[in-house]
Amino acid sequence: LIKAAARAANVSRAEFWLSEMRQAELTPGLQAYTSMAEACANAGDMTAAEGYLKEMKEEGLKLDCIAYSPMVSAAARKGQWESALKWVELMRQDEVEPDLITYTQLIAACNAASPRQPHVAERLFRELLAAGLAPNALTMKTLDKAIGGARRKVVCKELGVDVDAIFSGSRFNKERDRRLNSRRTQAELSKRRSRRAVKAAA
Repeated sequence: LIKAAARAANVSRAEFWLSEMRQAELTPGLQAYTSMAEACANAGDMTAAEGYLKEMKEEGLKLDCIAYSPMVSAAARKGQWESALKWVELMRQDEVEPDLITYTQLIAACNAASPRQPHVAERLFRELLAAGLAPNALTMKTLDKAIGGARRKVVCKELGVDVDAIFSGSRFNKERDRRLNSRRTQAELSKRRSRRAVKAAA
């Protein structure tokens, strides 16, 4: 319930369910606090979101990438790439290393920034590879937007990234194939109807 309120950026509703948990003598865990931070971040109240992070630490909860994700994501959507990077620095201070989702969010922040930050996006892509992370189709599509398809091809060739292998079997590819097959099916049905009509007329 807190998670649902968080997605809707309904902070008051999320706070209500958190209060209900406490009244029922249930101890909020990492998921509950993370959802509260997400609600605040989605509503644009980053100070309150950070406050819930502090509460997690005070409760002795071990923070992970998921705990920081709402703040990074909120900054990324607004194109606040410097703010997103600051959250990652705070993650590292808590001995939490960014995962692929976090790096993808950071690259998205560079794309949404005004002006766009292609050089920072490229640096982040190189950094994620150096960290031993394997980019997925979403990462590559986000990178395309941030630095341009032509530059992405150059960088991937330089770094030995097999882009075809990444997209092969991805949900993007499957969706494309589904649409193509649907069009082919419709075209074939249309041809059959035309043949039947010709035969009937004959």
